[in-house]
Amino acid sequence: MSETIDPLLFMREYIINGKAITIVDKHLDFGNGVLRLPLDTQTAWKRHDEKGLYTLGSLYLMVQNRTAKISEFAKESARLNIP
Repeated sequence: MSETIDPLLFMREYIINGKAITIVDKHLDFGNGVLRLPLDTQTAWKRHDEKGLYTLGSLYLMVQNRTAKISEFAKESARLNIP
């Protein structure tokens, strides 16, 4: 039997519990290799500009940069090529 993982719930649990999430080779790496998901993994959250859905990478950046200035957030987003 295969198990399906909801990437948002998985990421949420890691963030709430302070577990390690890093960006490695255009992937989010959970727990030093426990699970690795592409940054462009689609989520169920609709973008505010109505141009599709947020990706896992976009939402991760939003959480990680929630207190950053918009310019800093934009630079990090561009550096990682995450919309």
